[in-house]
Amino acid sequence: MTLKRIYLGSLVSLGSLLFCCIPEPVVAQCVQSDISVQMNVSRNPNTQRRNRVNFDNEGTCSGNSSTTTGVQVNVGGDGPVRQERNVRHKLRGGEGNPTGVNGPTVNVRSNVGVDVRNPADDLLD
Repeated sequence: MTLKRIYLGSLVSLGSLLFCCIPEPVVAQCVQSDISVQMNVSRNPNTQRRNRVNFDNEGTCSGNSSTTTGVQVNVGGDGPVRQERNVRHKLRGGEGNPTGVNGPTVNVRSNVGVDVRNPADDLLD
């Protein structure tokens, strides 16, 4: 019985110690991200691509995120291929980081272009 009291007392003491020493919660800056793939599988693998991404934000921000995704695929044909994509992100409002450390919004772009010459298109002649 004495061992149980010591164990319980130790847990209560440890819990109190941890509670008083834990700092404020961590809050990350805001993140804006754009993920896209533009792909052409055809006889003519020369593709004209335009991928315009505009990130905009107002003031300090923490704890929010915004992500856009897009996939453009062309399969077949032997003519010129043009793929165009326009994206606008805007984060408004929000609060500063409660820790007082306010950094910029993090912007992430991952835009991949893939060209594959498809020999099977030669069989269609």
